[in-house]
Amino acid sequence: FVVVVVARFVWVFPATFVPRWVSARIRTREPDTDWKSPVVVGWAGMRGVVSLAIAFSVPMQVPHRDLILLLTFTTVIGTLVVQGLTLPPLIRRLRLPRRDAQAETLAEAQAQSEASRAAEERLAELLEDPANSSLPPPLADRLRTVLERRRNAVWERLGEVNPVTGESADDVYRRLAREMIEAEREVFVTLRDRRRIDDEMLRGLLRRLDLEEAAAYREEAG
Repeated sequence: FVVVVVARFVWVFPATFVPRWVSARIRTREPDTDWKSPVVVGWAGMRGVVSLAIAFSVPMQVPHRDLILLLTFTTVIGTLVVQGLTLPPLIRRLRLPRRDAQAETLAEAQAQSEASRAAEERLAELLEDPANSSLPPPLADRLRTVLERRRNAVWERLGEVNPVTGESADDVYRRLAREMIEAEREVFVTLRDRRRIDDEMLRGLLRRLDLEEAAAYREEAG
């Protein structure tokens, strides 16, 4: 157990600082760090089922196989218990700097803006193709609207939030969209209960709503 812990620190510290010393590109591309981050990374080297699986894959005829299994098992237990239980207090004690959420959101917004611009250009090319001439203009406008909303959503997170709920404008939009979907779902179930639509139609209608709701959750997670 001690050898495993020490060996990880022996590897983590040179792997963190040596590339920065020898490469100006890395120093420019990656932010500077101090000794605290490598300490956390080194202490976070818990072992688990992968180590046990490798140990159990050792052939039966290999000498001292039982000893290999014992050492692996005790090392896994030791790292999970000792390092796993002490890692949160260690992080709190070192007082690592928090991530700059504003800077990350700005970088995300810039990346989304570039991607949206490429998507707009691609959409224009596709709409000029005679094979896509059957697409009605309202549906083409809907594609542009979805793209624009996706691009604006990240920028809105940089703006003001609701002082009561802490939500941004895009958060409110998604919440209201989910509430509307839920209202539609209740109406469909009521119509089925009143025998105005059958179960098969209900499943199709609910599946459509489920897809829209899943898309909203994916955008929120993104």
